[in-house]
Amino acid sequence: HKVKFSWDGTWLVTVSYDSLAKLWKLSSGDCVHVLRGHTNDINSVSFSPDSELLITSSDDHTARLWDVSHGDCLEVLMGHSAVVNSAMFSWDGRLILTSSFDGDARIWSAFNGQCYRTLSCGGNGSMPLEFAVFSPDAQSVVTVARDGLVQSWDAVAGKLTQTLVDEGHLVNCASYSPDGAFVLAAFLDCAARVWSLHKGERIHILHGHRNLIRCASFSPDSAYVCTGAFDGVAKMWSVLRGECLRTFAGHDALVNSVAFSEDCTQVLTSSTDSTARVWNVSDGQCHVLLKGHSAALHSAVFSAG
Repeated sequence: HKVKFSWDGTWLVTVSYDSLAKLWKLSSGDCVHVLRGHTNDINSVSFSPDSELLITSSDDHTARLWDVSHGDCLEVLMGHSAVVNSAMFSWDGRLILTSSFDGDARIWSAFNGQCYRTLSCGGNGSMPLEFAVFSPDAQSVVTVARDGLVQSWDAVAGKLTQTLVDEGHLVNCASYSPDGAFVLAAFLDCAARVWSLHKGERIHILHGHRNLIRCASFSPDSAYVCTGAFDGVAKMWSVLRGECLRTFAGHDALVNSVAFSEDCTQVLTSSTDSTARVWNVSDGQCHVLLKGHSAALHSAVFSAG
């Protein structure tokens, strides 16, 4: 249910509902390592920027740090008291950020697995966190709680700096723009919001989908946002103007993931209709239809480069 390319284009990692992650060598297509150690479902997986390490998070209340070349578990990150639903590296690879249903986000050293900062940010009554993300410079963290509370934190001092949303709407996903200037959150009210961190305020509400938004992503140049929804449609928006620029229509079921190509000329979508599609940004047309799976596709990504 999760798949990621390594940043150097050498590896592919897949995660299934069997508590295992598998590392595949792209040059040969062979499964080189089976990563065993988690005792429950794995919820997220990410490569370090240098593609030498891998971080996984699990329902077993832990995250695990792995050596990619040898498939060894280097560290078990213990401290959360509930499901760990997300884990990611900072862009320089020095830090790891986890979020948990225990209402905490934790920042760990990627060198020795030690936790040096805990952000207790789950809202009233320690509301479970759905996910947490680093800013590109790793100086800030955005956390999203199940009750829709979206907060920005100083990652160094561990202090709350801004409450971006406290409207009571459930949040399905959130992310920083690659340039660190904006935050995007998709809500279960069929709309997404964009905030300017420089202004400290919301600048757009993106209306247009006829059903709940399932996924959302910034373009690599931070100029655009793509959203995918239960209405089977993906939409591309201008970050600065908040306008819908393209509607990618063709899937027969909900869109589970959206991703821009590195040069921002294409959008890749995956769907419960068992297909993935590649769309031209220039005209909004599907030019590649990827068929062959016999069940829902939960994710699809472009390789690096």
